[in-house]
Amino acid sequence: MRNQLFSAIVLMVFSFSGDAMAQENGPTIIPEQLQKLALKFPITERLKIDWNEAAPEDVGRYLGFLAAVNEVALTVAKSHDRKEPSEVDFLAALSIECIWPNHKPPLVEASWPLQEPAFYNAAVRETIRAAVGPVARELPDRIEKLGQDLYASSGGELPTQPDRYYKDIFDIKKLTGGK
Repeated sequence: MRNQLFSAIVLMVFSFSGDAMAQENGPTIIPEQLQKLALKFPITERLKIDWNEAAPEDVGRYLGFLAAVNEVALTVAKSHDRKEPSEVDFLAALSIECIWPNHKPPLVEASWPLQEPAFYNAAVRETIRAAVGPVARELPDRIEKLGQDLYASSGGELPTQPDRYYKDIFDIKKLTGGK
């Protein structure tokens, strides 16, 4: 019964669709396209969520992570003069957040808990957008040029050294206040 109730709550939260932008300090809406794409990647495993034994905090972590990915995708899309993220922008955001390709070093994983408030906090969303680096904005073009399979098998050809990754791809120091 608990799992059914939990599933109903998750479905109700995810049933919202519409504009991907959020209110000032209020919940953001996770775009349906991102929700569907997220099911293809090991997000729950990486967040250590077991939906069969999930607690409300797990739902919050999951929604917070997707909200952070959405902010990264919005930033990438905007740099390509797109009002709304396309699938390739969401894929770039998942790559930037070290979810995809699957064998990519988890260089920003430690910052995920700091990004989770993006679901309800406008200041965190703004900080995430500011953390997206110049090379990260080029990823949609790279993914389209190589194709998803070749991009994934190449590891995205992104920096593996933390300092370079933070400078060019996603600066987690902006989330931690420079620490």
